[in-house]
Amino acid sequence: MKYLFFDIECCDGNHMCSFGYVIVNNNFEILEKKDLVMNPEKGFKLGRDGFNPRIYLAYNEDTFRKQKPFKYFYDTIKNLMTSNDIVLLGHSIKADLQYLKIACERYDLPILDLKVYDTQNFYYQLNNKYPSRSLDNIVNDLGIDISNLFEHKSDDDAYMSMLVTKEICKRLNCSIDELIELCDKSLIDSDKKVEKSERAQKRQFSKKLKEIAEKYPERNSWKSICLSDSIKENNINGRYNLIRTIFDNGYNYTCKASICDYFVTGQSYGERDLSCDNHIENGDRQITKITLKDLSKMLGVEVNEFGEIEQKKKEENNQPTAFQIAYKKALENKNN
Repeated sequence: MKYLFFDIECCDGNHMCSFGYVIVNNNFEILEKKDLVMNPEKGFKLGRDGFNPRIYLAYNEDTFRKQKPFKYFYDTIKNLMTSNDIVLLGHSIKADLQYLKIACERYDLPILDLKVYDTQNFYYQLNNKYPSRSLDNIVNDLGIDISNLFEHKSDDDAYMSMLVTKEICKRLNCSIDELIELCDKSLIDSDKKVEKSERAQKRQFSKKLKEIAEKYPERNSWKSICLSDSIKENNINGRYNLIRTIFDNGYNYTCKASICDYFVTGQSYGERDLSCDNHIENGDRQITKITLKDLSKMLGVEVNEFGEIEQKKKEENNQPTAFQIAYKKALENKNN
């Protein structure tokens, strides 16, 4: 088998402008590495000067404009990703699958039905702490040298995902196939199922948020707080605890940056960040940007990096996973 790690960059959070990949064998030897740069045929909206964080792609806009659009690369991408001897992997892969779906629908091309292993989940099962963590932070946590790579260059980001997987295999003293077997929950089974699952989660969150909000009938007269969509919750109950605390302190909570008074920034740039910046620049909304640390001071509680107020977990709920047991055995064998 061969293993294809891929990554997608977008010009505006939705429309593809590059598809990068690296193919390795089971010894992590590089067989192919390439960046398919394309014209998104959409405007570039990557954040605004003066507002941080700002995304910087590997190429300038003129370079993208000179390339062919996605439909020209479709057959190449399809053949790569649907080959019988290829296993697909990537970091935080749900978003990339959605970008592919959007591109296929836009150009009236058949949607690719794919099965992909999420390397972000590999790392979560290793540390059991970060279900959602940026690739650069994971690389830093694991002490991997990426000084020769360019962040937000699709083939280099794909290469970083491969290096993360390689390092985890090294620490576990296992093959990539054995890692995949240990991390069976890392498999994302096609973009259609991802979309359905995410819609269900959003409906459940909206229903619960409504139940909480209805207990505060005067909330619409209060100043509102919005969190960047880059602040992804680890424990949904911890996020609900935060929302209740926001209401208890006389602030409203909203998921819309366009109507907030305080916008809480995260470690990366999301669609809400872009909306917030647009409204600030246009002068049609007075929005104060704050950090999670600032939010903690406002509420008088400790808000963690996931935008949650933590509660102590019972020890019985912290049983080691099969992955962690394998990791412990690997360390014991190494020390003996």
